[in-house]
Amino acid sequence: MHISDEVIELAKNMRDSGFSYRRIAREIGICCSSTIKKAMLSDEDREKFILKRKEHRYNDRERLNEVARIYRKNNHDKILVWQAEYRKNGKENIKASRDRYQETHKDEIKERVHARRDRTNEGETIIKDQYDAIWEEQDGRCFYCGEKMLRDGDRNSVYYYNIEHIDPFDNGGEHALSNIVYACRGCNSKKGKKLVENWMPEILDKIAKHPRLAYGI
Repeated sequence: MHISDEVIELAKNMRDSGFSYRRIAREIGICCSSTIKKAMLSDEDREKFILKRKEHRYNDRERLNEVARIYRKNNHDKILVWQAEYRKNGKENIKASRDRYQETHKDEIKERVHARRDRTNEGETIIKDQYDAIWEEQDGRCFYCGEKMLRDGDRNSVYYYNIEHIDPFDNGGEHALSNIVYACRGCNSKKGKKLVENWMPEILDKIAKHPRLAYGI
């Protein structure tokens, strides 16, 4: 997330006045205190801060995954509302951030797109009727959270449908009917490359009982 120099200067003044990072983030309107803390650091200290957080998240990943899972379960509606508001009010910031990333990672994105296309072509050929059957099978609802999905309209909506590989495609999962469901953009985005047993273990029973799907931990 890009934070302007004026906002960083304001945050530094507030910090000098004794405000906590959490309070500064709340007053400025940023959802995460670590975001404002990172923005206020020098390049060298910022790099150390990022590495330290990565190490902490890796060493404590099991507890953090469980805390996140419980929070998602108890605050599902609140999260969807927050995501919708963020996308509605922060479209310019999201676009600017996406454009910066695409400009800086041009070659990497191109390579990833080509590799993904090649792997898809090597997988099963899945025709439109089969995709339509999956949609009907799920009654147009996200496989993970059960919310109704959009099949047209705002593609940036958290409710817009995505084709989801239960065993993550970018982690070696196959492009096959036995590995495909529909998920809302919100769930698909949050799951990313994570293994489903780490991200949403409560869904494993549903997968195991499904006659079409085949997934082994």
